[in-house]
Amino acid sequence: MIFFKFLLLFPLLTLAFSHEALSPHHLPRPLIIEYPDHHAEPNFKELDEEVKLRCTSWRFAVEANNVNPWKTIPEECVEYVKEYVTGRGYSVDLERVSNEAGAIVFLRAKL
Repeated sequence: MIFFKFLLLFPLLTLAFSHEALSPHHLPRPLIIEYPDHHAEPNFKELDEEVKLRCTSWRFAVEANNVNPWKTIPEECVEYVKEYVTGRGYSVDLERVSNEAGAIVFLRAKL
């Protein structure tokens, strides 16, 4: 009988004393994106269509939280992400998300 008690206790002890947090994010999320320094930065318009497609797909997957956890931007997408974040696309996306969140809050306040 004691054997069965230890058999049940062992999984609980390993869970209790494990150093992993029960979080879906095992690695810290990046807060600051550091771009490598290049003396001659390539122009965004010169990027190959395949690279643009892959980088857009990667960005969408990250925004949908399907690439988890991610720590660095793929090397071929650094310029794409830089153009997106510093360009008009990012501000338009933020504005849309902000407007949608405001509409949800407004609708819930009316209920």
